[in-house]
Amino acid sequence: MTAATPSGPQPPVRFRSGRNLRWRLVLSTLLRRPLLLHSSSAAPVVATRAEACLLRFLQAITRGTRVHCTAAGRRLLYAPGFLSGVDGTDALVFDCSDLRPRPVTYILEAWLALAPFCKRAASITLHRCITDGGGPDDAVEAWAGATLPLLRQLLQGDDGGDGGPVLADGHTADDLQLRVLQRGFAADSCGRVHVSCPVLRGGITAAALERLLRGGDDPLGGGSAVQRVRGVAVTAGLAPLWTQRLVDEARQHLQPYLADVYIRRDRVRGRAAPGYSLTLEAHTADGCVYAVSEAFSSHPNEVEEQGEEGPIADTDGAASAAPPCLSSAVSESVRRCVQQLVRGSVRNGGRVDLARQSLLLYFMALGPAGGVWRACLGQQLAMPAVRFLRDLRTLTGVVFRVERRDASPMPLLWLSCVGTGYKNWSRAQH
Repeated sequence: MTAATPSGPQPPVRFRSGRNLRWRLVLSTLLRRPLLLHSSSAAPVVATRAEACLLRFLQAITRGTRVHCTAAGRRLLYAPGFLSGVDGTDALVFDCSDLRPRPVTYILEAWLALAPFCKRAASITLHRCITDGGGPDDAVEAWAGATLPLLRQLLQGDDGGDGGPVLADGHTADDLQLRVLQRGFAADSCGRVHVSCPVLRGGITAAALERLLRGGDDPLGGGSAVQRVRGVAVTAGLAPLWTQRLVDEARQHLQPYLADVYIRRDRVRGRAAPGYSLTLEAHTADGCVYAVSEAFSSHPNEVEEQGEEGPIADTDGAASAAPPCLSSAVSESVRRCVQQLVRGSVRNGGRVDLARQSLLLYFMALGPAGGVWRACLGQQLAMPAVRFLRDLRTLTGVVFRVERRDASPMPLLWLSCVGTGYKNWSRAQH
């Protein structure tokens, strides 16, 4: 089976676990293929509130979707409707309170994988969410800095312009926007994010996909060398000096590698619980972006570090009795964030970083039919990307060829597949 056209009613595709549930739901919604997940063990297929929140979100952006889940969560039947986007001119407002402790990027990745193939362009506001990363998910800035340029290249015209005839309803690639209206940390979950995305008139064009897959194949030869590092340090409920301390600590670890480093500061006032995060982006000469983020829940100056002075709170400029000194735990977290960027994403190379590999493979599989689409994924594949390739083969029949090339300064993995020629059937049939 291919993903070129959605056929009539089909039997559900069966899985025996809820692993990689987000991408399974995305592929099922895109292809309109029902899913039946049944756990043969005591572990539920819908194990977290975040996955239940994702199911509610998919129901909100589709029409006719049916979800049947047992009370214990061990059996899930997902029958997707068609991708309507958002009915009317008003933006959809979706409550993400059940998403915590995962940040809003857990839903954003699923949304932007489906948004170009909706019936109409949609604007969505996600509120009561966490905007800073944690665990396997990136902060909003890291996710947007590395993901939106990829999608924007797909939405551009064949000549590299702002869209032209490839987008519907007169939209351009500049209509792809993400704005953080209000920040939210794990302690309060009061963030608000607005995202809008135009839709494709037909499918992904060959010129756009070739432009997307270009780069990332020469990390040590100079072609993919890192030119600059950008980032943002965010604090909430803390005095301004802590934002500068985070920036200084990150620059201290980055200076041995690169001189062009700029990290902007953002401070949120009026929060009772302190919170702070750090996002770093490495930009290469051939247009690749590698992003990492780290979020912290404790105060940057721990009690054992400051004696009897107590933590320095948000005093709006008042003098502090204790010297501004980051605790050893926070300094280690900042160092780990830098090392994750330098020795993880940058050293691995590839067109995208490890967190974006599944999304790139997804767009390659939806490419024009008959063409062979090839991209460099660096020295290794992340385990989520391996699971995605297995689910992609099960749901679409697309098989990727993996080859390791040793001609470059380091052995790199190249993945190639034949496109399915997927079209935006939501516009054509409804």
